[in-house]
Amino acid sequence: MTHSAISRLESLFATETALMREFIAILQKEAEVLATPAVGDALNTTTASKNTLAQQLSASAASRHAIYEELGYKDKDASNARLRQDHPALNPAIDALAQAAQQAHEINEDNGIVIDAYLKYNQQAMNELRILAGQDLPLYDASGRARQSSASKTSIKAG
Repeated sequence: MTHSAISRLESLFATETALMREFIAILQKEAEVLATPAVGDALNTTTASKNTLAQQLSASAASRHAIYEELGYKDKDASNARLRQDHPALNPAIDALAQAAQQAHEINEDNGIVIDAYLKYNQQAMNELRILAGQDLPLYDASGRARQSSASKTSIKAG
């Protein structure tokens, strides 16, 4: 049973690492897209690809954690440390996945900063347009949701 579980773990680590490398490639493509003036459709494409891979990574991680439990490793946070001690042959696979995950995290954070800057810039531009149009309310709130204009809050009385 243990040998079979370890073999399945080796396979899962390889699968997850490959998925993570695909995820990194998409994040790198997203970074390129964000560096160009027209990001719309290309950004939608990378976001859809990221979401698909994130779901696959999540499913693979769930399978891996099920095997951890099968092996008696109940604490998710301590599982890799115990696995490293008990099965040192898995260390290169664990390291490869951890390194890929760290790289993905860093690129994703950088892309998030750029996206946040775009959102702030667009919100400021929309607010300026609103002011120029004679309405001093921002069109969108900080979360990107449309705000009601003051015109829609005005009561109309029939007289």
